[in-house]
Amino acid sequence: MGADTETKIIKRLSELEKGEGGLPLLLQFYHGLFLVQAAARRRIGAPRHGLTGEAIRERLQRGAPLLGVDDLNLDPALVRELFVKVRGVFSGYPGLFGDIPAKPETGHTITP
Repeated sequence: MGADTETKIIKRLSELEKGEGGLPLLLQFYHGLFLVQAAARRRIGAPRHGLTGEAIRERLQRGAPLLGVDDLNLDPALVRELFVKVRGVFSGYPGLFGDIPAKPETGHTITP
């Protein structure tokens, strides 16, 4: 999804919110989640790969992923920050998802 499409979606959701005096609860949630995803995409960008067309076809035929975790080159601090933001969106809708803990369970780590 390109930046232009994201902008159109965000604009349309804002128009619906103004015109209707608010969005249905589930659409409010998706709007918030979409804003976090769009901001993350702008910061991170799309992953790049060095696969040939033949390698892509071969992986698809095998049902293998085109990109692995090692191909993503993720910054652990950024992953943690985005996790907190996504958790914040979910925790804002206890009527949809129940209570979300303020902190994730201990013992789990995020590694690139």
